Amino acid sequence: MARPPKEPDQRRTGWIAFRASPAEIISIHGKASLMELSASAFARQRALSEFVMPRRRSTDPQAVATLIGLANNMNQIARHANTGRDLPHDRIIQHLISQIHIELDRLHDPFDQHGRPDL
Repeated sequence: MARPPKEPDQRRTGWIAFRASPAEIISIHGKASLMELSASAFARQRALSEFVMPRRRSTDPQAVATLIGLANNMNQIARHANTGRDLPHDRIIQHLISQIHIELDRLHDPFDQHGRPDL
């Protein structure tokens, strides 16, 4: 017995095609196989999923290096706090947080709808 026909708005009648290198094709087929899907079903699910990683724009290497340094400083403060040692004065911590916000603003991705994280 055949299955009932789909509603007109549920029928897949259109086509979308894209070019891929041989290595990309192998990768897509491999990932689809791991998920026990056809390559088409895998690509459809990936394309229609809510989470899509936006293409990264080139970032300012100086801002990244500065942010890494600030993050290391914040990590050292957290390690001291977790061992029961005295913490630096509040003004130092607040200054560090404000510097992190400045660097995050420099790196802020305009496609990010959530903005920078609250620190």
